[in-house]
Amino acid sequence: MGEVEPRPDWVIDFNPDSDETRTWDSIFDIRVCCKRTLSGRSYYDWLVSFGDLCKSAEIDCTDKGVVEGLKRYCELLRAKPMVGQNFFGVEIFDVFRTLCKSGEHRPMNFIRNITRLKLPHAV
Repeated sequence: MGEVEPRPDWVIDFNPDSDETRTWDSIFDIRVCCKRTLSGRSYYDWLVSFGDLCKSAEIDCTDKGVVEGLKRYCELLRAKPMVGQNFFGVEIFDVFRTLCKSGEHRPMNFIRNITRLKLPHAV
């Protein structure tokens, strides 16, 4: 696996931002739990697992290939939502997919870097 950039400083918001969600957060400290999960081993494991999927499925690093790989990975995580806290992984990789699909270069380059995928050579 390539050099992984520093982990993001996650901003956790709830939608809707209501009395109920604020109470839920104050009792269970959900924001802190989410940040801990997203900054821990699970995040690294999801990145490695995604890279393995891309390599085994021979997904190329074109913009379309990256978006397709992210879509497949989200489907895989959705199939087993309670394994290794995959329910967080689905959301993270779906955000990556949405950003990459909209043409955002930074997440696209991040995904290419973590998977060490190469752009196809012109013939």
